[in-house]
Amino acid sequence: MFIIKKIKTLELWGCIFTIILGTLFHFAYEAINQWRPLAFFFPINESVWEHLKMSFWPFIFFGIIEAFILKSRISNIIVSKTFGIYTSIVLIVGVHYLYRSIVGHPVVVADIILFITSIIIGYLVSYRVLIKKHLSTSLKLLSYFLILMLAFMIIYFTYYPPDFFLFISGS
Repeated sequence: MFIIKKIKTLELWGCIFTIILGTLFHFAYEAINQWRPLAFFFPINESVWEHLKMSFWPFIFFGIIEAFILKSRISNIIVSKTFGIYTSIVLIVGVHYLYRSIVGHPVVVADIILFITSIIIGYLVSYRVLIKKHLSTSLKLLSYFLILMLAFMIIYFTYYPPDFFLFISGS
């Protein structure tokens, strides 16, 4: 029971960490004078895709911290973080374009609420997966693949964005 309480506390701190760091990330690219070598960490324009970095990287960073804290007692951190991250980014993209189709334009307050809500839901999903007793090896391998693929896409598309609505600033 102690480990469940510890995990719950860690996930709560992770949620707070991700919201705060993600918010700071929004302004970081300007703060580092638009230094291109670090552009893949921070949103470099106002596209929805670029804003996914505000969720992805802080989630990853806290997952690494959490892995060191929990050590070998939890073998499914990668799966839980994968589920949490993908939940968060799918919510951000899906709900943003849903409300945009209704309202007709982006609303900053709605985007802020959406960011915070998607992080909270992502960490709830992460927690539910993290407390599972047994997860298959194939699911763990798939999770590594999905995280690495998303990290690659974030890095690559920072420097070579495709001509697609998700990557257009202000879309």
